[in-house]
Amino acid sequence: MSALEILCGIQDTYISSTAQLQHNLRFITFPNGDPAELLPWDMDFVFGAAANSSVFLTSSYNLGKLLNTPATRRLYLHHINDLCQTAFTTDYMTPWINHYAAVVGQNFSAAPGYIASRRAYALTQLPGAVPFAITSNGGNGFAANTNLVLLSGTGWIDVRDIEVNGVPYAVQWSTLTNWSLLLPVRAGTNFLTVQAIDRSGVRRPALSDSISVTNTIPATLLPVVINEWMANNVGPGGLADSLDGLFQDWFELYNPNDTPVDLGGHYLTDDLASPTKWKVPTNSVIGARGFLLVWADANGSQNSPTNVDLHANFKLSNGGESIGLFASDGLSPLHAITFGPQLLNVSEGLFPDGAVGTRFLMTNWTPRASNRLGLPASPQVSAFSITAGVLSVSFSAIPARTYQVEYTDSLEGAAWLPLGAARTAGAGAMTVTEFIGAVPQRFFRVRLQ
Repeated sequence: MSALEILCGIQDTYISSTAQLQHNLRFITFPNGDPAELLPWDMDFVFGAAANSSVFLTSSYNLGKLLNTPATRRLYLHHINDLCQTAFTTDYMTPWINHYAAVVGQNFSAAPGYIASRRAYALTQLPGAVPFAITSNGGNGFAANTNLVLLSGTGWIDVRDIEVNGVPYAVQWSTLTNWSLLLPVRAGTNFLTVQAIDRSGVRRPALSDSISVTNTIPATLLPVVINEWMANNVGPGGLADSLDGLFQDWFELYNPNDTPVDLGGHYLTDDLASPTKWKVPTNSVIGARGFLLVWADANGSQNSPTNVDLHANFKLSNGGESIGLFASDGLSPLHAITFGPQLLNVSEGLFPDGAVGTRFLMTNWTPRASNRLGLPASPQVSAFSITAGVLSVSFSAIPARTYQVEYTDSLEGAAWLPLGAARTAGAGAMTVTEFIGAVPQRFFRVRLQ
């Protein structure tokens, strides 16, 4: 929205103006935690700013404070470029301008010339095109004496995400075209293929580069780590224990090795001064690069050879505390984390898996699976019908996540009401049926809780 406003030279909503801090626009925040959205209005002074107005990116006011950080500025400039290649062109806009002029009886003959000039100026504000490439050690293979290396490179504003050997990594952009990421490597030679994903989600061959990194540390088993944790797990939007349906605190252990590890006889604790608080049962094996979920529910009676999860004899505090994993001697720490106050139904964890020293909040929590950043996928309706007063709606889902079908009789109303109970998905799709009777008009939606 900000890219469109600034391209159109709208003068009556001040996004980057040094004259006023807010005018004819507000940010909307939602009580359910959805991302904030920009709500502009009164967008009537169109094509008013000079075609080469320097307010394009230079302001430190309002949205400029966001747009001038490399990561968000890259996204903004991508939208600028995308508009300039699609809708913000004289070929596309002239028929619409002529049609609108005929409808309202006004003269907009100067608009195509403004669009051409503004578009030309906008394209000069984009960073110069650079190839997607690894620049660490000049792009040549190198040796390191560490299990966590810093990989750097270049990429243009068309790059959205970066994967290494098919695994997504958190990327830091120091400039509009320079990226870096922390990468765990094993002992010996690691052959790495770094693939960028463009803004359309396509993995183009031109957005790929390779390098080898030789880790000179002797090959030994890496310690199991505390990979993800949720200490404010509340229903219905959190994760329910399949054994009793309760919403209890949980954390996940990750084995970063290519061989299984037996944690039997090791210790887990929520008090680092008391490392032997709970002894892990025998034959608690984590597979190679696998995960083990531990419920911090103080209910050890639920541990059994047939239950894939563990149940520790302590609970976590949503106000913040520690979790520690200690060796079988009860003295040697393998990994420990300390966390502060927790957000409702938001986990914290390492990204990528096992990357000790990293810390990310995750609304797209993934117990028993690889950690993922970003928002969870929205439900996509695949089938919808009303027969004899019975509504049936099918949609995509995330296993273990909770969904609520809601309705309203008017889109002008402020409230959406729940239709039936919230339901937890057991697979990648689900169908909800509810009797609604005969109604003349009603709107429905599916919301991930």
